[in-house]
Amino acid sequence: MQISTALLAAALTMFGTPNMSAAADGSTTIIPNCSVFAIHDSDVPADLPAQQGGVLRTINVKIGDQVKKGDVLATVDDQQEKLSVEVSLQRLVMAQEEAKNDVNERYARAAAGVYDYKCKMVEEAVQKVPDAYSYSEVMTYRLQARQYALQTEQAIHERHLASLAVRVREAEYELAKHELERRQIKAPVDGVIEDVYPVDGDWVRAGDPIVRLIKMDRLNIKGTFNYGQLTPGDVRGKDVIVRVPLARNQVGEFTGKVDSTGADFGSGEIKIIAEVQNRTDPQTGEWLLMPGMRGEMEILNVGRH
Repeated sequence: MQISTALLAAALTMFGTPNMSAAADGSTTIIPNCSVFAIHDSDVPADLPAQQGGVLRTINVKIGDQVKKGDVLATVDDQQEKLSVEVSLQRLVMAQEEAKNDVNERYARAAAGVYDYKCKMVEEAVQKVPDAYSYSEVMTYRLQARQYALQTEQAIHERHLASLAVRVREAEYELAKHELERRQIKAPVDGVIEDVYPVDGDWVRAGDPIVRLIKMDRLNIKGTFNYGQLTPGDVRGKDVIVRVPLARNQVGEFTGKVDSTGADFGSGEIKIIAEVQNRTDPQTGEWLLMPGMRGEMEILNVGRH
């Protein structure tokens, strides 16, 4: 929702005390002169670093660019890693073809069937005519039948090993791709580039900051009020409406919730931080709420539990 700047000015005039004002029913509190700032958490560190050292080949963004999650912001020299990916892929393909090859198994099964049949024929002949085959000949036929039965088991075992080799090659391929991705600095979330540190061709080490990315879908707004008028428990976890002057004489309204409160015992003030949902301008696609903006925060249902 957007309201005119004049309405906001009137509200700030009415509620523009150094700390806060409350509605007549005591259920709403307005804190003026609040500041908007970015949220840095485990998803978005303050600076996105290089994960591997090397020559910085490309920087794909500049200050102020809006980026999407997964966009490649910069690339460290990755020629060797690209070759490793290609080599590991070809090894994987070879392993997969080897695992599909059942020629040895089929031959061993066929040969085992033939010699098993021959062995039975010899044994039946000996039963009818004891001198038809010598003892050594009978044992030879039995050994041959047993040999191809064992060869079938060996062929099955080798195909099992080949299938395990495929898993090894798959892991090697994934590792190679991972090493390649570590040469790319990607956006972990949607956001805006606040700063770019090196330039193309610079040598960077692992851990060196490359860009600073601000997460824009959610932002914090901070204000203060005097302890005694209200306690931190009165506002903790409450819904808020934040009103901030925007371009073209508009005022944006953003909703959120009180995230944390803390006392400054030296000044007697309570610091309050709310997390609000940001949104983009439907005409330009740019984020409406930006770090550094100032506005007022209306806390709803104050003191109700």
